[in-house]
Amino acid sequence: MARKLSKKKRKKRRGRKIKKIRAKAVEKEKSLPILTKKIKIRVVGIGGGGGSIVSEIAPRLKRIKFLAANTDLQALKKLSRETEKLQFGQILTQGLGTGMKPDLGEKVAQTETDKVKKIFGGRDFSILVSCLGGGTGSGASPIFAKVARDSKNYTLGIFTLPFSFEGQKRMEIAEAAMEKIKPNLNAFVVCPNERIFQIIDPKTPIKEAFSAINKILTESLKGLIEMLFLPGVINIDFADLRTILAGTGKLAFLNTVLCRGENRAEEAAKQILESPLYEYGISGAERILFNISGSKNLTMVEVEKISKTISDFNKKAKIIFGISENESLKDAIKITLLAISCGERPKTVRHHRRKKTPIAKTRKEKKRKIIKKETEIKPAELRSPDTLEKSSEPAKGEKIEIKTRRNALDVKKDLERVEEELSAKESQWEIPAFLRKKIQKE
Repeated sequence: MARKLSKKKRKKRRGRKIKKIRAKAVEKEKSLPILTKKIKIRVVGIGGGGGSIVSEIAPRLKRIKFLAANTDLQALKKLSRETEKLQFGQILTQGLGTGMKPDLGEKVAQTETDKVKKIFGGRDFSILVSCLGGGTGSGASPIFAKVARDSKNYTLGIFTLPFSFEGQKRMEIAEAAMEKIKPNLNAFVVCPNERIFQIIDPKTPIKEAFSAINKILTESLKGLIEMLFLPGVINIDFADLRTILAGTGKLAFLNTVLCRGENRAEEAAKQILESPLYEYGISGAERILFNISGSKNLTMVEVEKISKTISDFNKKAKIIFGISENESLKDAIKITLLAISCGERPKTVRHHRRKKTPIAKTRKEKKRKIIKKETEIKPAELRSPDTLEKSSEPAKGEKIEIKTRRNALDVKKDLERVEEELSAKESQWEIPAFLRKKIQKE
């Protein structure tokens, strides 16, 4: 019978085996190619409107996580399963909304900063979605944006503005919220709800109408995510996105278009520069990131046409572009574009003219000024012969002087007399001042 090993010897054997396994694992890791860091992206809907937008987008997009944050528990329960839910402010709101009170929404978010930090912890890029004009969205969004920035997230905000029929008060709340959010975001897009009437048919039901906007936002976000994750012929990665998003509070333009047919490149190039969601385009943009996707039939001529149209529209912009193959597109071309600092006028350098000193002025300039002064005040005799002087009404007993129209010869004589006077003065100007004094004394 085999002799049983002692406990110490068994432990030693186990230790040796573990060391061998670990050594092999290290060697395998060294032989494997270096993998790039996986980018962690999160889309956060804040408030009722932001939560419903995120809830509709979530089932259509993969690779990223979606979260809806709200004080209203009932509204959170209605959202899709693909969306994570965060209720905050139960003590202050008792599970209800903030009732169009942005001050309350801000206070609630400030008391729950620990919960908010967990949302953005370990993330690289966060997209905040909110419908401004209410209480929770307008009040809590600036706090969420600040926490995201403090967590070293690159941030993009997507915000809607209220309809005009919702009243001036809602618009004032939305505008005030925007001013607070801007400093804590790298970039943001603004979608006025009024633009919905340019997208839908007048007979479209209200639920389908709002869904139409969400579909456009979904395609734009999907295009942005594909741009970052899918490998390309000319690749775009997160480093390029960070370059484009550098700075804070910049107005952005995000759009994705899909075109088919013979003139697909020309149509796509035109459509990408305009979006039904925004009241602005890429005019004035400082930085532009765009990606062109197509199947194997994508030609170099098509890429050149699209790229030239975008670059010619704003030649001073810093442009980063990518090209990727996607066989699922078949005969279509897809373009995704992100432009930063839209609608801002380029800074112009003012050239200050040098002021001429009295010493730099020539004698001729002095003479011109004096002659101008002399000729500006014309005597009555030199006025146009076609016009008669209008005299005021004479007083009682005063004789009325009737002025006769003079002929051309009289006018000529007067002109010659003025010229002789001016030439006499010119002869005096050419003589230095100390000599003119001596001549006058003599």
